[in-house]
Amino acid sequence: RPRSSWFFFILFYFFNYSTFEPCSATMNTNDQFTSAAGAMPVEPGTLPGGIVRNMKRNASAMRAEKIMKRMERELKRVRRSLVDSIKTHRKIQIKASLSLLGRASTWIELEQSEQTKSWAWEKDILLAILSCKHNSGGLPQKITEAAWEKYLKKSSGSKKRKLALDPDLFIARSRRWEFDDLSIESLARWFREFESLYEMVGHCEPGLLLAMVTIIRSRPEVFTIIFADAKCQWKEVAVAYFETVAGPVSSSESYICKELCMDPDVMLLVVKKDSSGLEVLVRAESKNLLSDVKFARTAAKILKAKVQDHLKFFSREVRANTHVVTRFCVGNGKSYRYVDFSLRSSIEGLARIACDTYPDALLAAVPGIMQQKLVQDEHFIIRLFDQIGTGSDESDCRPLPSFFNILAPSLKRDRDVCLAAFKSGIIGVDKVRNLWQYRSFQKELMKSHRFILNLLKYQSQREEVKTTLAFGHPHAEDIPVCRCCDRAPCHDHDECQQKALVFSALEADWKLSLKALTDGLLKVEDVPSRWSRHQTFWQNAIKTNAVLWKSCPFANEVEFARSMFLESSRLDLHRAIMKSFPSLSSDRKFWRRFLVKKKMKVSVKKKMEAYVAFDKFASKAAVGEDKATMLLALSLNEKFYDLIEEGSSLKNDRQILEALVATQGKRVLFQMPDRVRDANRDLVAKALEYVSEEDLDEILELFVEEDWENHDILRAWLVKGGDIDDWNFPDEFAVDKELMLLVAEHNESLFHHASSELLQDKNFLLQALEKNGMVYRDINCGVLRQDFDILLSSWGRCKEVGDIFFAREEYRLVATFAEEVRELLCAHDIFFKTVLCGTSVSRQNSPLRNLLEEQGIETSLAFRKQLAELLDIPTGVKLTKLRRASKHLEFWGY
Repeated sequence: RPRSSWFFFILFYFFNYSTFEPCSATMNTNDQFTSAAGAMPVEPGTLPGGIVRNMKRNASAMRAEKIMKRMERELKRVRRSLVDSIKTHRKIQIKASLSLLGRASTWIELEQSEQTKSWAWEKDILLAILSCKHNSGGLPQKITEAAWEKYLKKSSGSKKRKLALDPDLFIARSRRWEFDDLSIESLARWFREFESLYEMVGHCEPGLLLAMVTIIRSRPEVFTIIFADAKCQWKEVAVAYFETVAGPVSSSESYICKELCMDPDVMLLVVKKDSSGLEVLVRAESKNLLSDVKFARTAAKILKAKVQDHLKFFSREVRANTHVVTRFCVGNGKSYRYVDFSLRSSIEGLARIACDTYPDALLAAVPGIMQQKLVQDEHFIIRLFDQIGTGSDESDCRPLPSFFNILAPSLKRDRDVCLAAFKSGIIGVDKVRNLWQYRSFQKELMKSHRFILNLLKYQSQREEVKTTLAFGHPHAEDIPVCRCCDRAPCHDHDECQQKALVFSALEADWKLSLKALTDGLLKVEDVPSRWSRHQTFWQNAIKTNAVLWKSCPFANEVEFARSMFLESSRLDLHRAIMKSFPSLSSDRKFWRRFLVKKKMKVSVKKKMEAYVAFDKFASKAAVGEDKATMLLALSLNEKFYDLIEEGSSLKNDRQILEALVATQGKRVLFQMPDRVRDANRDLVAKALEYVSEEDLDEILELFVEEDWENHDILRAWLVKGGDIDDWNFPDEFAVDKELMLLVAEHNESLFHHASSELLQDKNFLLQALEKNGMVYRDINCGVLRQDFDILLSSWGRCKEVGDIFFAREEYRLVATFAEEVRELLCAHDIFFKTVLCGTSVSRQNSPLRNLLEEQGIETSLAFRKQLAELLDIPTGVKLTKLRRASKHLEFWGY
């Protein structure tokens, strides 16, 4: 455009200034008239023809001069706009490059140049490099966190506010790993700076408050440092602290102002973090929240089972609300005592809910009238006693006789109620003497495993047994002949009968006997005869408690010892068995059975237990040299290969190595000795498939120059994305299309090794660009670099390709390519709207569409595709590439 402007200007000057005689610009027009007509003045209408022509020429010269000046101004404006557009586009390119790749060198070059130094410190450029996820290697030294702190100390006023205290820049920095290295003191300094700036500018910049929230979320300790003296007044900051802090926050009222102590959102977070958070409201005198029904209901929902006596903190209006107190009682029945008396005396269901979670509420909090109703309900009492029986030792529920004493007289004689009370330990046998004579009552009682185990627990303490579980016959002459010990009279008849009943229950239920034996409540010699010689019983007992192995009647049997070793995974039991039978350590058949048994286990833990047992107890000389055993072992874990002795022939055995690689272990290559890897490079290549990317640098040290000459190893290495030195890349592989395509896909930095023939093969380059668009960088043929298909494949593949065209000399090429892409997309849109779908044209005005639709759907589609190919309209894959390329070009400012 500037060249054309100069061209028209020269033509205008030539045709206007070459057709008339110049006259003096300082000569007055009236003087010309006087000199031409003598001393007498001449009327304008009677001027000679030459003078008129000179006047017209002077007027044309003046108009030409005005046009020339106007064109010069227009030219300068066009030039300025062109320079500004170039600068703008250059800045867009720099920003795109920094946001995608984030190379520190790009920013350093930008900052060192006098022309672009101001760009480097602009906000959008700094945000681009700070928000890039690929520059994990580090930032330029001038924008590291240490440099920002130094800048904060030196700068002041608007300059500091513009960069160091810009909230967006600070938040972008906080998302980087370098931010984690800041000390708490540094973060506190930043917080104070933002705090003072926020107080100065008010709510004009909400990002400042967001920056303070970011600091608190990264390090909650800053909150307690900042607001140790002055209390926090910002809700967002307080919420951020309570959401991220770990541990109790019971003293939070000392850090937040009174207004925040009355804020329901903040205080609900306090309650959620610490169950004692409601005490903060009491200390802060937040009467509004303590009288808020909605807040109380939400607090009960948050606390759930953590509810203790928190209901007492709320006002009477809240404690008289049915929905609120129901939620508190569902969480914990202890809250029932703080329920308003009007509700406790009128709502029976509330008392039942409280007693379900806290049985003591029946004695401590239920009013007398309501209590009399409940103690007459047989189902409620039985459920209450069962709840007491299943309560943990740490709970407040204790087996008190008072529960039985408050029952209605009819329930005290009820068989089911007495049975439930006796099982739960609330009463002893003396309370149900009249029912003990019934065999059905004894039979039902003996079905309770808990009762039997408790009875066994206390039988070792004779005096306690007599006082708590004795029948308590008032007269010795009433004691009948003891059929348990065949003594008459038996002064220990109660204990004898209890033992007889217990052992009859133990003999009837092997699970009960097993539980009593493994818990130490039953001695080995007291095991019922029915189970004393039962192998399954002893197997289960020894699995649970390995100490029983020495007392087991089958401890001297080899087959039983083998089965126990195979079934159990406890090392103490394995050690005891091996101590009893040392020959098992060299028994190959036994160890094969052991490995087969462990192979059936799916969990990795079980397979690892097999390795530990094999390592500790198997004989390496006898079992470790058996090929079949080691093949079976390697199918479990690759670590079994380390158990093969160094001089053994199995170390270099082909089948063993194949089994080792088949384990797909990540450290297989480190287990192989150097001589084994050199002799089995095909297996090395296969093992590379399972190596983790974190170990690639360490594995690189294992390889020698001959390894890179192996096609399989190099191929596997490239697939993993490994990098190699230029001198290790064999020249004969530079012409291998398949290998170079793998290079393009997994390691683009090695693509420059491709031969000149491949770099001039358009079909190969298109295939490579489909794998990775960045290989365009290594194309050295000028014709191919400007080829539309090559450019489309590269730009349509990835966004980062724009960094290749970062140089100014590439601008015209990419601009032309962008215009062609937009033209093709425009042609497709026109074809799509008018022919393919016809959505913009009605049926009456689209003869072509009507003609196509009359042929049927399949024929119409075929005709439309052929018509698109004939008109060279992009479709399918090419259309997808064009759309991606257009999007990527727009990102880079084209």
